[in-house]
Amino acid sequence: MRLPRIETEEINPPTAKQFLAILAAIPEGRRLPFLLQEQTGMRSTEIATLTWGDLDFADSQLRVSRARSKTRTGRWVQVPAWLMERIAETLPAEDRTADRRVFPGLSKDVLKSAMSRACVVAGTGSFSPHDLRHRWISLRVGKGVPITTITAQTGHARKSVTLDVYAHVLIDPAEINEAEVLALL
Repeated sequence: MRLPRIETEEINPPTAKQFLAILAAIPEGRRLPFLLQEQTGMRSTEIATLTWGDLDFADSQLRVSRARSKTRTGRWVQVPAWLMERIAETLPAEDRTADRRVFPGLSKDVLKSAMSRACVVAGTGSFSPHDLRHRWISLRVGKGVPITTITAQTGHARKSVTLDVYAHVLIDPAEINEAEVLALL
């Protein structure tokens, strides 16, 4: 007996123009987590549970602990320096405790809901926060970044996951312009 083939939905991440329109439609105080996801390929739950103790400002990276990772493997994620500076500006250094959340009150559902509303306002069609992860990975695959590097940054359990899901995805190759984003923050 053969089981029916499971049809998977085609990955269609937003273009740079669509992402900027969505970001502009998100309330100003909620934009940073979306930008972090688009710039790093992190999962929504990883961003929502990020603590100040996970941030390494000197090396412009953050730690996704094993406990907070879907695949239960810890990793370090590189973050653009200009974005780390923006994150640092959200809370004075003396108020940052290791276990304090970087984005208080944030959850996967809050991110999903905010993005859904922003997509309607921006008129971009429907996208989810996970589509920003797809965007980051697709851009890196398209640029020829080694699969091992992409797999390590995103926390995929196996290189085959990255290759199987993203090798065929072609999107607008435009990167987000730092100046355009900073104007929105």
